[in-house]
Amino acid sequence: MQADAVIDARGHKCPWGIVEMKKRFRSMAGGQVIELLSDDRVSAHEVPIWCELAGHTYLGSQEAGDYARYYVRRRQD
Repeated sequence: MQADAVIDARGHKCPWGIVEMKKRFRSMAGGQVIELLSDDRVSAHEVPIWCELAGHTYLGSQEAGDYARYYVRRRQD
């Protein structure tokens, strides 16, 4: 999947990656996609929940060895 921005949260505990996505989305257009790299397995649970609460679209995840890639589409404002 092609992302418009990548946030590398490897080595950080959740919700660090979510906080960074929230900041980055402020400067992105609706419909753009962020790829979050995270080795905190809690992200698998927290990212979809945050998307639902914030109105963004969780596009899924992909395992990449010792971390995962999470894809989130920014809501249309």
